[in-house]
Amino acid sequence: MNRQAEINWIKSELDSVQDVSLLQKLKDIISKAKAKRYEANLKPMTQKELIDRALKSEADIKAGRLTSIEDLEKESENW
Repeated sequence: MNRQAEINWIKSELDSVQDVSLLQKLKDIISKAKAKRYEANLKPMTQKELIDRALKSEADIKAGRLTSIEDLEKESENW
C-alpha cells in the first residue's frame, strides 16, 4: 500500500474504535513521533551563542525591554 492508502485505512478503522484506552495509546504514539521529529531538528547552542544570548538578555533587562508576569498572563488569555 502507498502512504495515502495506509492513512485512509487507518482513518476508516479509527471510526469503529470504541476502546478509549486504545485511542489514548495511539495519541501517545503520535505525540512521541512528533517530539522525535522536533528534537531531530534541534541544534545544540555553542558556548559563544549561549554567552551572547545571556548578554543580550541582560542588556534588554537593563533597558527595560521586558514583560511583567501580569502582562504576560493577560496576553496569554488570547493564545
